[in-house]
Amino acid sequence: MVLSDAPELLSLLSELRASLAEVRGRVGPLLREVSGSGLVTAAGLSYLEAKHLLLLQYCMCILAYVMLKAEGRPVAGHPVMNR
Repeated sequence: MVLSDAPELLSLLSELRASLAEVRGRVGPLLREVSGSGLVTAAGLSYLEAKHLLLLQYCMCILAYVMLKAEGRPVAGHPVMNR
């Protein structure tokens, strides 16, 4: 029933899985390794931090959308749609 109402959920859930896998498997560990080793990476570290935060924000927006749809609430005009 949910898929008939929101067919885009399958692709969004797939994107969510891929983004979370990237955060867990690549960006997060690399960020911890660089931060913990004391390496001087002024521009590189801020890039990693920005990528990490953007991926997490993207995942949160997808989850907010999924929650709205699961609760049967309208998504049109909701701020998460603009993000």
